[in-house]
Amino acid sequence: MVRSIHSKNIAGNPEPHHFWTIWSEYQSRLLHCCLHWLNGNYTHAEDALSQALEKSYHCFQHAKEHIRNPFSWLYRLTYTICIDMLREQKKQQHLVEIVSASPEQFYFSAATTECLEELIQRDDTLDNLEQAFENLNIDLKKIIQHRFIEERDYPEIAEIMQITPENARKRVQLARKQLRFISI
Repeated sequence: MVRSIHSKNIAGNPEPHHFWTIWSEYQSRLLHCCLHWLNGNYTHAEDALSQALEKSYHCFQHAKEHIRNPFSWLYRLTYTICIDMLREQKKQQHLVEIVSASPEQFYFSAATTECLEELIQRDDTLDNLEQAFENLNIDLKKIIQHRFIEERDYPEIAEIMQITPENARKRVQLARKQLRFISI
């Protein structure tokens, strides 16, 4: 039976009781369609139907034109929601497959949680270390930057700074000692 919804109240909005009458008439058919589109998953079908109810009621209240074929309109809206749910599930499944294939590439914070005191202590230590770094002379800052930030080896550092590799190693040792002493 094709019916049209065009009864409006004084403010020009559709009457809510018309929506509920139509929704209750087509709800079971829409649930059956959801089950079909979502491969028989009843929980997902119920979720889709619930979203369709919410969205269709909102759209019904703000409709500018009358709805000529309510079932067709509800069917299309529900179908779109089901397809969106399937796409989201597919994306999540793809992500799980990627993570499962190479778990060593991903960091999971739940496995390593820090208590608040450790976090505060670590931040304080970093602040002290930054301040100690700023107090180093320019040559020691450069040597620390080359060794630990740029991750260069001693012969490279020696070549850049025009010193011997032994001298580079000794300067790194001296800078670390000063940083340890100042940051304590």
